[in-house]
Amino acid sequence: MAERNLNILFTSAGRRVGLMELFRAALRSVGVSGRIFAGDADSTAPTLHRADQMVVLPPVASTEYVDVLRTYCMENDIGLVVPLIDPELDVLANVRESLLRDGIMVMVSAKSAIEMVQDKLQTAQLFAAVGLPGPKTVAVTSRQAEPLLDQIGLPLVLKPRFGSSGKGIFVCSTPSAVERALREIEGMYIAQQFVDGNEVTTDVFGDGTGDVLSLVPRKRLKVRGGEVERGITVSDSLFREHMLRLARTLKPFGAINVQCFVSTEGPMYTEINGRFGGGYPLAHAAGARFPELIIQMALGDSPSSLLGEYDRGIVMSRYDEAVYVNAAQLPNGDQLMELPFAVSEEQA
Repeated sequence: MAERNLNILFTSAGRRVGLMELFRAALRSVGVSGRIFAGDADSTAPTLHRADQMVVLPPVASTEYVDVLRTYCMENDIGLVVPLIDPELDVLANVRESLLRDGIMVMVSAKSAIEMVQDKLQTAQLFAAVGLPGPKTVAVTSRQAEPLLDQIGLPLVLKPRFGSSGKGIFVCSTPSAVERALREIEGMYIAQQFVDGNEVTTDVFGDGTGDVLSLVPRKRLKVRGGEVERGITVSDSLFREHMLRLARTLKPFGAINVQCFVSTEGPMYTEINGRFGGGYPLAHAAGARFPELIIQMALGDSPSSLLGEYDRGIVMSRYDEAVYVNAAQLPNGDQLMELPFAVSEEQA
């Protein structure tokens, strides 16, 4: 039997070295050869320097981004693209079918699903439509506090309607705090009832048809810079039926994660990220095999369900590592060393 091969490209790879290495190991575990590529607009992104081959891509918002990406994939026989930041998702969802016709599978859900998860108002409406409990959520339509206080009450949270990474969020406990926040916000916002409790993120793997092949809930123990630093896997008994119900409507393709807060009254669902979450390596350490599943799907296989097949009580405690590279290896290395005040070699 001929050896199977799959080259994989991570886009906006940033510092997701750990996730990239999980895919490298998954290639070996399923007996598939292949090279790991990493792309980013910033040549100093650490993941680029741990890949088999790196590429500096245009910014995601650039009009040439998709064409450069397509050309690079075809020139390097890349069969799977894994996007890692939110701004890429709608861009790539728009072209995922045309890329697939060129033999390039992008791990991104359909455009309709991405629109729902990236719009926090639509996300709240989705939760309500499928019967998942969530906080009261309304669009901010004016800079007046009174309507929000009447509809939501206090405390409340103001969030960018299309935001990510926890940026631009205001938690307000008094009417005056709401008034101050409304004066500061820019762009489209939602107001949401403040909910408290244990924050739980559930990593979900969908096959794109509405079926879930794996899910692992993890409780956040400590967060740093918007990403989980310490966490623990917990039982899926509280979340499984909710995730299955959600997936039948959303039809996610590949990895997503769903966030909620769990109090004595149960879970209250707040957000969905349509990509690998920063804390996915914890789910993987507990037995989730999302990289294997996506590799199998990219090769045209039909992977079996792994629902419930993970270890409860696995704790993750992360720490930082560094990547070192000579500036001469970077396309803009000379620019990086520039200072606003220059000293000649003679003066030095």
